[in-house]
Amino acid sequence: MSDLLSAAEAASLLPDTSVQSLQRWARNGNIPSVVLPSGRRFFRREDIEKILTPVVTSASSADEAFEDVPLFRERNSW
Repeated sequence: MSDLLSAAEAASLLPDTSVQSLQRWARNGNIPSVVLPSGRRFFRREDIEKILTPVVTSASSADEAFEDVPLFRERNSW
């Protein structure tokens, strides 16, 4: 069970994240968790580490993601 973290342990690894926020995200399905029959909720260390891993996108993919946003088009139509 060493790769499972309590809500307090998981929240301590995430900057500016409270236990309450982490539990709410799990209840809403925003972050995976394991709920034991006792009702205690745990988080897999690998899931927490994925949150901490930066996602790198290319500038072109970022531009494509916002090309339908009017303000973005106006500012970048030089």
